[in-house]
This record gives sequence, structure tokens and C-alpha cells, in this order.
Amino acid sequence: MMQLPHTLTSIVFYKDHYLMAWSNKGYSVYNDLFTTDDFLKDITKQLQDIRITSLAPGSEDILWLGTDGNGIMKLYPRTKPFGLIATSDNGMASNRPVRAFCEVNGSLWVATKGSGIIAMSDFWAKKEPQPRQYVNAPESLDNNSVYALTRGNDGLVYIGTDAKGIGVYDTRNKKFTKWNGVKGFDQYAEFGSVYAILQDDDQSLWLGTSGYGLVHLKINRDNNGALSLGFLERFTFTNGDTGPANDIIYALAKSGQQQLWIGCRYGGLSLLEKKTRRFKTFKAFTYNGSLSNNDVLSLFEDSRNRLWVGTSYGLNYLDTKDANLAAPQFKKFTTADGLPNNTVHAISEDASGQVWVSTNKGLAKINTADGKIFYYQQADGLQSNEFSDGAVWKDASGVLYFGGTYGFNHFLPQDIRRSAWQPKLLLSGLLMGGSDNGENGYTVLDEATQHQQSFSVSRKDNFFELDMKAISFLNT
Repeated sequence: MMQLPHTLTSIVFYKDHYLMAWSNKGYSVYNDLFTTDDFLKDITKQLQDIRITSLAPGSEDILWLGTDGNGIMKLYPRTKPFGLIATSDNGMASNRPVRAFCEVNGSLWVATKGSGIIAMSDFWAKKEPQPRQYVNAPESLDNNSVYALTRGNDGLVYIGTDAKGIGVYDTRNKKFTKWNGVKGFDQYAEFGSVYAILQDDDQSLWLGTSGYGLVHLKINRDNNGALSLGFLERFTFTNGDTGPANDIIYALAKSGQQQLWIGCRYGGLSLLEKKTRRFKTFKAFTYNGSLSNNDVLSLFEDSRNRLWVGTSYGLNYLDTKDANLAAPQFKKFTTADGLPNNTVHAISEDASGQVWVSTNKGLAKINTADGKIFYYQQADGLQSNEFSDGAVWKDASGVLYFGGTYGFNHFLPQDIRRSAWQPKLLLSGLLMGGSDNGENGYTVLDEATQHQQSFSVSRKDNFFELDMKAISFLNT
């Protein structure tokens, strides 16, 4: 028989644990073996100085507490499936938008706008906050506004910033090389402000820039680790088929071996045929079924060969096999279809084929089978409601990372589940024919004693409106 340490006033079985309230004050938690447990420890510390007189479980997993002198209290342990990492230090607010991610030698690299790169060592091995190392200009970078990070299959990490050229980190010798350290950089046309980097099958790079158009180059490395520029070509706006829709390119996506999709700010969407070096541009408002907007912020080709296009007014998708049609049909999602916001900053796909997007009002998941949309906001554990252009990454285990204004979120999509709880509904209003008859203007029938199946109403009352509210105590 268990010897209790104090006189017991109330006991309840809650979430596979026994909670016991003591007559003097405080409480204890025991597991099913009746040994003490840390369950609820972090959210109930303040209860140790309160005399609890009664405990009662309720709906929505709420535990209600009656107290002596502190009224009625409730406990609701919220789960946090969204991992959150803030870019501020020591709890001080700091506006460091996250723009890109990359895994480098077991560390997570996080690119920020204004603070260089934050390197988190052994990010995946520990649950506690990780020690941070900062990669900054002028020591290692040309500029601290870092917009793109891409780890190539050649052991090099390519870094796009607001400076001229690109930066390179060699994972073998752990050395940073600035653009002026790449032999032959001054033999080609100048470019900078690299916002997107995509490595091709031949290890060459396609770069989307802000103001310099599309850049194609190849960086070679010799046996000593020295870097040299193999070639460089630029494609700029020509108002024809020899250049992209404009020279401000925030997004790139590869389609097969011979095509490259190019997302242009305020210009629309372009498709490059690599063999012919010819561009085809798709503009909004040019035909029925065209793009929803010309301000393209993000691109993603999914596992079913559909190109998803995020714009500042809605999400579009296109079956890539239709790209050669004269007027391919872009299907669209906007707030009218359930998106939390029409500005779509970044796009990715989970293991089950669901598409995730970041917006100015949180994250959204699109069920590609039926078009249903579920969205999540700051109250659900997001870094804020506002996210960054192109700031998404999926690691080898399927975890998604989305960067935003105050940090980034990381999560395994299958862990994000919607609550199956169905609230009771309160009928709080009824309008007949657009008029409120007041609380005494209606007859309420008792279902147990009244069996009339049909009723007659006047002609003017041939329509009605119901006002219903979900009964929930979570936010009371």
C-alpha cells in the first residue's frame, strides 16, 4: 500500500497520469506505477503555492481546478509540432529575416538578411539550444545579406548575397572564397545580388539575380583547392525570346534535363530551352487561364511534374507537359479558395505529395487530391505570420524548414495533425426573411413531446439565416 505524503483533497486520472491535490497546498503527479513524474511540470510550477480543492477533466483535454482563494483554473497542455528557432540572441528582439538553409558537415547553416550566416553545430543531434557560430563579412563573406545557399554535388557550397558575384565554401578544406578570389572572375561580365542558385547536372550553376538577369557559370576546383571560372554567360531582358521576362529573378526550378523555369518579379514566368537558348514567357491577364499575377516570388516542381508558381496574388500550378501549348491553363488558389493570404513566398512538398506554402499570414498545406487547404499561424507556434521569399528547404529525413521575419520553423509534416474534436454548436440567432423577431417571437419545440414534421411560414419569410457559435473553453 502506498503511503501518501500529505492529506489528499482530490485525485484525477488525466492523460495516463494521476494528479493528487494536497490539503495544505500544492499537488503531485504520479505515473501508472505510482512513482512521481515530471508530467506538466513546466506549465504548473505556479500551482505549488495554491490550495487545490477539486480536480475535474473536461472536454478538449482541459483539466479544471477548483481552488481555495484563487477561483477556477484550467490546464491545457498545448502540443507544439512546429519547431521554432529565433534569430535573436539572449531573448532580445532582432529583425533578422531568414532567407535560405543548407546542411554543411553536420551543421545547419541559416542564411539571414543582414547578419550573414548562422551555423548551428549538431543541430539534429540535440534538443537543447545549439551553440551558434556566425559567418560574416568582411572576414568570410562579401556581404551580410545572404539570400541563397546551395550545396552542390561537387563538395562546394555556393552563397548568394547582395555583393558582386557569389561566395564559395569548400567543405573539404573548410575554406571560404570570395568572388575576387575566384581566378578569372574579372574576365567576364559583372553581376551581383544573387537571390537564387540552382546547380545543373553538369555541375554548372544557374543564378537568379536582382537586376542582372539570369547568369550561367561553372566554377572549377583544382587538386590544391584553388577555384577558377570555367565560363560565364548572362541572359538579360530583350523583350523577345533571347532573354527572360525581366532582369529581377527571385526563383528558379529545373524541369527535366533541358528546361529551366525562371520566376521574375513584376515580369511573369519564363521557360528556357537550354539547347536552343530560347525563352518563352507567360504573362498574367493575357488569356483566360493565364497566371494570376506577374509578380513571381517562388517556384517548385513537384513529384507529379506540376510546376507551382507563387505570386504576390495567389498560387498557380501547371502540368509541365502543357508548357508548349499556346495558352496553357494555370489552375489557381487564392484566399477565396482557403489560402490565408495571397502572397506566396515559398513552396515545397511533403512525402505524401501534399504541397506546403508560406505566406504573409502563416503556412498553408494544400491537399492536392481534393484541393482542401489547412493553414497555421503564429498562435500555432510559427515564428511570426510573415515569411521570406524562397526561404524553404527539405532535409534528407523529410523535415521542412520555412524561414521568416523573426527566425524559422522546422517540422515533420506527418506530425502536423488536425484536432478531431467536434465542438457543440450554440444557436445564437435566427432571422426569418431578414428580420429578427426577438427572443419572444419564436416557438421552441421540445423534441421529446413534439412530433410535427412540417411547418408553414408566410411568403415574406421564405428564407432564413442561422447564427451559430462553436462552444469552446480553450480561449476563455
